[in-house]
Amino acid sequence: MDELTQQRQRQTQQLRQQEERQQQRQELLEAMELDLDQVQVDPMEVYRAKTANLQDTAQLGKTSFKFYSQTHRTRNAMIKASRALTPDATALTLQLHQSLNRQDPAPPAQDGDVLAHLEQYPFTPSMYFTDMVREHFMEYVTLVRDYDRLRQLEDPAMAPRLERLAPVLNGLRTRLAAFCEQNRVTLAGQVLAQGTRAAQLTREDIEGWYHTVTAWQQANAAAGQLEEPPMAPEQRQERIRQLEELRQDEDLEPVEEVQLQQEQERQEALAQVEQLRQQQQDGELDDEIEREIQEMEQDLAALDRRQVREEVGRPNVQPDAPLDLAESRRTRQEAINTPSDQLSNASREELRQLNGALAHAGLERVAQAVNRYLEGTRYTVGYTEERERLKAAIQAVDKAAKGAEGPAAQALAQVQAYFDRMTNGTLVVPEGAEVLDFSHQTRPQETGTPHYGGVKRTWVIERAAYWSDQKDTPLFSHEPTVNDLKQRTVSNCYMVASTAGLVNLDPALLKDCLKDNGDGTVTVRLYRPVTIREARPRQEETEEALGDLDEDFEVIGQEEITRTEWQPVYVRVTKEVPRIAGADALSAGALWMQMIEKACAFLGRDQAKGYQSLWYGEGGGFLQRLLGVAPETIYDRDDQLFEDICNCREQGFVYNAGTHNNENAGEGVNWGHAYTIMGGKRVGNQRYVLLRNPYSTYSLQYQEDGKKKKTGTVGTPSSDETYGQFYMKYEDFCRQFSTVTRTDLNRVRQPQGQA
Repeated sequence: MDELTQQRQRQTQQLRQQEERQQQRQELLEAMELDLDQVQVDPMEVYRAKTANLQDTAQLGKTSFKFYSQTHRTRNAMIKASRALTPDATALTLQLHQSLNRQDPAPPAQDGDVLAHLEQYPFTPSMYFTDMVREHFMEYVTLVRDYDRLRQLEDPAMAPRLERLAPVLNGLRTRLAAFCEQNRVTLAGQVLAQGTRAAQLTREDIEGWYHTVTAWQQANAAAGQLEEPPMAPEQRQERIRQLEELRQDEDLEPVEEVQLQQEQERQEALAQVEQLRQQQQDGELDDEIEREIQEMEQDLAALDRRQVREEVGRPNVQPDAPLDLAESRRTRQEAINTPSDQLSNASREELRQLNGALAHAGLERVAQAVNRYLEGTRYTVGYTEERERLKAAIQAVDKAAKGAEGPAAQALAQVQAYFDRMTNGTLVVPEGAEVLDFSHQTRPQETGTPHYGGVKRTWVIERAAYWSDQKDTPLFSHEPTVNDLKQRTVSNCYMVASTAGLVNLDPALLKDCLKDNGDGTVTVRLYRPVTIREARPRQEETEEALGDLDEDFEVIGQEEITRTEWQPVYVRVTKEVPRIAGADALSAGALWMQMIEKACAFLGRDQAKGYQSLWYGEGGGFLQRLLGVAPETIYDRDDQLFEDICNCREQGFVYNAGTHNNENAGEGVNWGHAYTIMGGKRVGNQRYVLLRNPYSTYSLQYQEDGKKKKTGTVGTPSSDETYGQFYMKYEDFCRQFSTVTRTDLNRVRQPQGQA
C-alpha cells in the first residue's frame, strides 16, 4: 500500500471520528431541550452534557450585502458599533454593554417585596446554560443587583433570609461574570481591554451550582412556599381597599385588571388565614379547621407561584385573560405524542412483547441488547445513540440466530422479521419497472439553470460538505414520526413540511416510497410528468358513433391528442449523505428523508439537476412528485376550511401552507416559508390551527396582551421543546398564509386510472 493511499485512509478515519463526535454533540444538545423533570435519563448527566462547553457562541461575523432587509441592516449596524468598542468584540458585546449601563425607569419596589421575590424565584439548573443566560440576561442581572442592594442595607431582620440566599445568588453571579467576560464586557458594564483573558468556570463551579439549586428546590418543597412577612389586620384591609380602588380605573388594560384581581384575592386569602391562626392561638380551632388552614395555604402557594411566573415572563394561566394561554400553547408532552408517535410507540410495544419471548427462551443477553434499544428513544438519547443501540440489537439477534434451535430459533426469527419490516421500508418495485441506477455516483452533478434560485449557496454547500457513508445505518431507526424531520441548510422547506404532513396522517404511505436494498443502496419511488400522445380518432368512426344526432356534424382538430400523466420512476442511490463539520447538511436526523432528497436531486426538476433543483417550491407539488397525486389549491379561507383542517385525519387530506413572500407581512412566523398543517381545535370561542415549522424550532406563542412572538433560534442545532409545533389563531392563519393546498391520500391506493 503506497504512502498516498495510507494518507487518504488516515484522513478518512479522522473525518469519520470528527463526524461522530460532532453528531453526538448535536444530539446531546437536542436532548437538552427536554424538561429535566420529564427526561428519562439521569438529570445530572443531562446537565453535564449541556454544560460541557460554556463558551460564547455569538461570533462577530461579517456585514451582510442584503441591504434591502431591515433585519440585515440592524445586524450590520450592531456589528459596526461593537467593532468600535474593541477589535476583539463579539456582536453580543454592544448588547451587553448597553443593557448593563441602561437606567431602569421602573420605580423601586419595597425591600420586603424584593426579598420575597428573590426567595420565591424558581432557580433551576438550566439557568447555567449559555442559551438561557443569553435569553434572560437582564432578568438574572436584576436578581443579583437586588440581592447586593439588600445586603448593603444591613437590616438585622433580613440578614438570616439573605444568608440563606447567599449560595444561590453568588453562584449565579459567578456564571454571569464569566459570561460577560467571554463576551468582552465586565458585569459592571465596562468593555474589556484588548488581550484581556476571560474568566473560565471550573467543573466544580458548574456542578456546585447544580447541587446548590437542587438543594434549594428540595428545601422549598419541604418547607412549602415561603410565608409573606406578617402584616397588621388594619394594614391588610387597607391594602385590599387600595386594590379594589385601582380595579375601578376605567383606563385599565385587561391584563392589568386580571393582575390586580389576583393580588386582591391573594390578600383576602392571607387575611382569612391570619384570622384563623389568631383564633387557633386562642384555642378556638379544632383539627378540621387546621386542615382548612393547610388547604388555604396550599392555594396561596399556587397563587404565589403564578405571580412569580408572571413577574419573570413565564407562561401564566389567567382564567379571565383574553386568551387561554394554557390551551393556545403546545406543550412538549403533546408535541412528542402525535398520532405518528403513538404508532411508533405501538411498534415498540410489539417489539417489547417479542423481546419477552427471547428472555423466556433463555436468551438473556440478546434480550438485554434489545431492551437497551427499547429504552433509548430518540427523545431521550438522540438519533445517533438510538441508531447505535438498534445496530447492536440487530447484531446480537443475528449472531444468536446462527445455530439456534427450537423455541429460541422461533423467537429470534420473529424479532428478525420485525427488524426487517421496521427498518428497511416497504416499497415493492414491480418486475420490469424502470430503475434509474445512480449507485455508481456518490453525489449528483449540479447541471442546468434552475428557476428557483439557490445556485450560489448550493455551490458553497457542495464545497464545504463531505460525504459520509451510512451503509451500516438502518434506513428507519424507528417507525417514522413527524418530529424526525428537521430542515437544515437547503431552502427546501416545502419538501420537509409536506413530508411531515404525510407522516402525520399515514406513516405507512411514506414507508411505501422507500426500500433499503441491503447493499448500501436505497431505492426511492418518485413520480415525474410524462407527455402521452394519442392519435386522433378517424372522422368516419366518430360520425358513425354519433349516429343521426347531427347529419352536418364534422370532426375537426389536431392530428394527435396530448395529455400529461404522472408515472412512477424508481431511483437507486447510495446511503452516502452530505455533512458539514459533522452535522447533517440537508435534513437532520432522519436518514430516510435524506435519501428522498438525494433521489430528487438526481432526478432533477425544471431543466436542472442536483441539489440546486431542490430550492423553493410548494408542498402539494412535492407530494405529487412523491405520491403521484395532484394537489388542490384552496382559495376560500372560510369556516368550512377550518372544519376540514380539524377533520383532516378522518378525511385523509394533507394540508400544506406557505406564508407571504414579504418579510414584513408576517408576525410570529417566517416569511416566504412552508409550514405543516397538523390539525385544529376550538378553545372557547377561539379557533386555532396546529402548525409545525420544518426547522423544528421557532414556535409561535401568544402573550397575555394578544401579541405574538417566536421562540427558539435558527442557529442552534437543537429543537425547541415543542419541535416547532404551535397553535395559531385561525384569523391570523388566514391573514398570514398566502398559499394553502391539500392532497387527497384516499387516491393514492386506488388503482391507476381511477384516481
